[in-house]
Amino acid sequence: MKPNRPSVQFNDATPQGADAKARAREAVARAKGQNVGRPRDLDLNQRFDQPIERPVAEPMPMREETQRGLEAMMETAKAQAAARAAREEEEQVPALEVPNSKLIEFVEKLIRRRDEYFSEDIATSVKEVAKALKLPEPPSKEESERLEWEASADLTPISIDAYIMNGFVHQVIPVIKDKLHVAFRTTLEGTEAFIETRLRDYRRDTGNQLTINELYRQQARLALAAQIVSFGTNKWPNLFDANGDVDAKVFDARLTLVRQIPAQIFPKVAQHLGWFNSRVDALLKDPEVLGNG
Repeated sequence: MKPNRPSVQFNDATPQGADAKARAREAVARAKGQNVGRPRDLDLNQRFDQPIERPVAEPMPMREETQRGLEAMMETAKAQAAARAAREEEEQVPALEVPNSKLIEFVEKLIRRRDEYFSEDIATSVKEVAKALKLPEPPSKEESERLEWEASADLTPISIDAYIMNGFVHQVIPVIKDKLHVAFRTTLEGTEAFIETRLRDYRRDTGNQLTINELYRQQARLALAAQIVSFGTNKWPNLFDANGDVDAKVFDARLTLVRQIPAQIFPKVAQHLGWFNSRVDALLKDPEVLGNG
């Protein structure tokens, strides 16, 4: 006979689970013991498909100090915006240059001729009026500056007869009034060819790595070396040899003298040399001087 064994029981419950079930039963019991009223009429509740009516918040009164501070900030912002707009307008509008007397004379003459031949109601441009009346073009800024200077400068007259007879002409120029006088002389064809050769050699020696300003400055140096007769009280050596050709050694010596001109005065001397050549060219184009031939 087999011995009696205790029956096997399966119990998966744990102490934590039993405690949780106990708390759940207590919660259900408390809920049943409460007196909960019936729900009210749901017709008065807001429907989900209706817009939500939110109450409008009443504005709170602002303190006087805050109001004054905001007004001051607003005025400051307006002033800054106005100043910024004024600065932008000044930057966009270019400053007008005051014309010299030559330009003023041209404009006054143009206005008088326009009033004589054109109605004031007709909107006609200045160029159209000048072309119709066959008036000369207004001088450029550089040309106006030259004409103003020549009107007040004490220049010795250039003789076209001496130029034709001798093949050259010179003129003493007051580069700086009562301070510096420079005498210039016109060039010969052989001198121009010599300058062109020197300029070509200079460009070759520098490998053609020249800026426009460097090239113009070297051209000005060569022209001054060829055309200056005297600089102040110093008379420069004669440029030509016994055969009338350019002496290369003398030219190099003159070029050294050009390099010794102060940098601030060099542009003025070069400018007056250009003006001198322009006066000679204008003299050769003047029909009153050359006549019919």
